[in-house]
Amino acid sequence: DCEGCMDEEGVNFDEINIFDDGTCYYGYDLNYHEGANLESFYLLSDISEYSQSYSTQLFVNNIFEFNFIGMIGESDGAYYYEQLGGLIGSLTDIDRVSGYWLILNDAQEAYIEGYRTPSDIEYNLHVGNNLVSFPADAPYALEDVLPENLEGVVTKILGESNAALYEDGEWIGSLSSLDGFNGYWMVSSEDIDFSYTIPEEGLSRQVARVEKQVLPGYEYAQSSMQSFYFVKDLPEAHIGDWIISYNNDEVVGTRRWDGQMVDIPVMGYDGGLYSLGYVEEGMQPSFKLYDNQTGELKELYGSIPSFVNNEVFIVETLTTTSDIIPGEVSLSNAYPNPFNPVTNISFTLPSSMQVEVNILDIQGRLVERLTRGMYD
Repeated sequence: DCEGCMDEEGVNFDEINIFDDGTCYYGYDLNYHEGANLESFYLLSDISEYSQSYSTQLFVNNIFEFNFIGMIGESDGAYYYEQLGGLIGSLTDIDRVSGYWLILNDAQEAYIEGYRTPSDIEYNLHVGNNLVSFPADAPYALEDVLPENLEGVVTKILGESNAALYEDGEWIGSLSSLDGFNGYWMVSSEDIDFSYTIPEEGLSRQVARVEKQVLPGYEYAQSSMQSFYFVKDLPEAHIGDWIISYNNDEVVGTRRWDGQMVDIPVMGYDGGLYSLGYVEEGMQPSFKLYDNQTGELKELYGSIPSFVNNEVFIVETLTTTSDIIPGEVSLSNAYPNPFNPVTNISFTLPSSMQVEVNILDIQGRLVERLTRGMYD
């Protein structure tokens, strides 16, 4: 009679209990915006028992009802089909280790009760893009929670409208922390298993939640298709200025310039009405510099790769001068990398010259000659 939940944060806490039987479940108020939300489930909407997965249909019925458009996992999805009055698709269950794009008609507040996910739950990454969860209810710095065995293996993490890139032994970009109930794309160079190293309460560094940066008058809707352009140098920019990404005249992303390499989001068209006019695969976005003091917009020029979903690009320089000529021969990073089945290779030249591009194996032996000829 005295066994039960002894955690005061638990919904089913009872002060008469003197033995904790592990049955505590918890409740959280969550906020979702219109369109695509990159989410994960620290707890499933079920207080009957702890489980690893939960019916997608039941989750939608309990929380979203007619506000639900669809949910997209790493390799499956589910959509509301009005004629059937239910869901169609291969995403029949949601689980604790995966992330999901949750697509809604309108913004909504939700209350969810269930059992928390253990912080030491194991994740299994494969080569390429992995859509995963984060098992916590608060934000933690990347450096605190990513285990040592991921160093140099996971070098890119994409969140909702923000990204982090591991370069020269440190994480750069606007995504400085991981937060519970959010989903993240982790790009891995090999198959690897891991668990987060979430510090005990009271031992972790206090970090703020990563908020979406908004430039009034240049708002854009979050899409489930996005990429990030990391720009190293903006010679004409001042701290506090903004970089705005466009597809024709449609704003598809913004980021404030803070004087160091910055990740500019670019939203792609994912089929939703909220993403009409956004960039499509193979199209090249454009960028403009917004002067925070005067409100003036200037076109930015540089070597800008074409849009690829869930990709991270590195752009050396964006400048307001259109006639910049490269001062040396340079070979850019291949993208996407790892690639399957194709990748893109770009190079710049200071003048017209004879160019030969070869693929070599790790021993330096010629695998294939891609091109040989004059290039401008």
